[in-house]
Amino acid sequence: MSYSREFIRRIQDMRRDAGLEVTDFIKLHIDYDDETNWHAAEYLYRFFSEMTRIMKDTRAVDFRFGKPTEKYIKEYDMKIPFGKGKRVLFTFGIEKIDRKKILKQTLITTKHI
Repeated sequence: MSYSREFIRRIQDMRRDAGLEVTDFIKLHIDYDDETNWHAAEYLYRFFSEMTRIMKDTRAVDFRFGKPTEKYIKEYDMKIPFGKGKRVLFTFGIEKIDRKKILKQTLITTKHI
């Protein structure tokens, strides 16, 4: 089972609701409710190996865990597939990133390698 599939679906819904184009790149933050942090952390750990897929499928070029600071933020109360059906409140934040900025960051990063 893919633990990331539900996250990808939610992020794609947010992209659509925010009026982003299919070709737009985004930065992405994911946070979770402190009351259920053990279950949320376990959930995130289980799909951490699929992070590349999440970023590719959502066109995220910047991905971080923590409190979202992006322009478009949405909360999702999600049932996780373990922990006796525990529900976790996740907060997603997305923001469009300018392609020129991405290219400039890539050139700076590769220059220092």
